[in-house]
Amino acid sequence: MLGSVMIMVVCILPTMKASVLYCYVCKDCPEKDLEPLHYTAACPDDSHVSCIATVTTFAEYKTISRGCSRAPAVARRGRYNKENGAICSQHTVNMMRATVCLCDTDTCNGPGLPPREMIEAAHVTIGLVKVDREMNAETKELQPEPMSIPVPDLEPYFDLGGIKSQRNISAVEGKTAKLSCTVQNLGDRRVSWIRRATHPIVLSSGAVTFTSDSRVSVNNLPGTKDWVLNIDMVRTSDRGYYECQVNTDPKIVLKFRLNLLTYAAVIHGKSTLFVKPGSTISLTCSIQSFSSPPTSIQWFRDTRALNLDSAQGGISLENEKTPQGTRSTLIVTKATGDDTGNYTCSPSSGHAASVMVHVVDGEIQGARLSTSGCFNERKIPNILLLCLWLFAL
Repeated sequence: MLGSVMIMVVCILPTMKASVLYCYVCKDCPEKDLEPLHYTAACPDDSHVSCIATVTTFAEYKTISRGCSRAPAVARRGRYNKENGAICSQHTVNMMRATVCLCDTDTCNGPGLPPREMIEAAHVTIGLVKVDREMNAETKELQPEPMSIPVPDLEPYFDLGGIKSQRNISAVEGKTAKLSCTVQNLGDRRVSWIRRATHPIVLSSGAVTFTSDSRVSVNNLPGTKDWVLNIDMVRTSDRGYYECQVNTDPKIVLKFRLNLLTYAAVIHGKSTLFVKPGSTISLTCSIQSFSSPPTSIQWFRDTRALNLDSAQGGISLENEKTPQGTRSTLIVTKATGDDTGNYTCSPSSGHAASVMVHVVDGEIQGARLSTSGCFNERKIPNILLLCLWLFAL
């Protein structure tokens, strides 16, 4: 009798089938209850011991996905475990938050049920959006509360005191633009810099820069709460609006405007000068000062730089720096026809200015000359004046 029973057991065991887990499977699931007939599917094999549901939130964007998982639905300390036996946890990376739930009977559907029975059985899907909202609220409630500081003060906020809080920033072209954002009570949150445009550009998150522009960097010196966006060799295309963001829920934003100042040389007087041979050419160029003056000023005649150390002499330069700007005066004594040309005042940074100088040979009767050798065209005979005018064209 015993032998026959043992034979029966041996015969029955090979016919037993491992239970198969059925899960909801979708990559972009709706927030509301799911239709089992449309979304349920058998897991590939018995190594999948639980079902997983994930809600991912980035700013105002939200994505829900579901599927099979090999991770066991084992409760751990500090994990959320309220809804239909689901074991959930929440993770925040930069500005993205993910809530993940595991269930060994996906929304309590029970493993091993054939699809027909699953569809007919009364079951409820996990309210994943509700779980995400409740977990996020629990996280805030669990924050430590100092005795002398109320809970709201523990939230990150922008410090708008002092000169660092300036948000209408002016930078000099070719220099470094600095936008400073001071955040108090940052905790485990992250500061990001965004370039506002038709398509916003994420420049950085924390101390990591995401842009391929090597001119852009972010500094947060140890022990400080200042997050400084640096743009080296700033140019016209950098002008516009920027945002300092903290990934709270909802996020907090501080807006900045970057303006651009350009060094522009100005040569005083007319754009075209006429002088007599042997007289002195005197040209004065001014550059308005902003945060710092240009390091140098170079004068050119046509495309060649003027050599102040020339053996021929006769060329000198006088530079003067004042709080209002830089002033440079070029003096050419005993002018000759070779001194005719286009004179350009070019600062080391900024925009240059030019003036055309003509050294005119011949007798100019009735012309009233200035001390620098320039004459008044209105006193010149009509024929000579017409010739000079055509020459200037």
